[in-house]
Amino acid sequence: MDRLLERLSEHLDEKIQVLSELIEFDQKQLAILSSAKSVEEIDASMIERDNYAEKILILNDKFASIYNELTKNALEVANMKSNLMDRIREKNQRVADLESQVTSLEKENRTVVDSFMQDQKKVIRNGRQTSRAAYGYYQNMSGAGGENSRLWDSKY
Repeated sequence: MDRLLERLSEHLDEKIQVLSELIEFDQKQLAILSSAKSVEEIDASMIERDNYAEKILILNDKFASIYNELTKNALEVANMKSNLMDRIREKNQRVADLESQVTSLEKENRTVVDSFMQDQKKVIRNGRQTSRAAYGYYQNMSGAGGENSRLWDSKY
């Protein structure tokens, strides 16, 4: 039983490490996203972040398997009042705190990405409007748009 608890403790240490790295990356990513000039820069940043997400999913699966083993022996675990149990509770709380910090950073990064995408949509929309106006002007000047406006002018 102690071995399972030690494995759980080691697992939580590993998860704390990965979550801390993810928080560091999210903070760096915010700077990258804020100064991004292209969609490719954002994509590269998101791909790197996906690697952390995969690590966390693997760690969550490990945690579930260890936890399932512990719940099979729930009575034994409930009777344990060791220092190890206290440390596991503290680590579990630390993991929960880090996860909430990651969630808030994700939300902030999402806002920056959404803002960037809105700006890109505006650029595209303005480009289309400019192209349409230039094409209309060209059509008007070349006389392809219908009757020449000079013919209707009474001065000529």
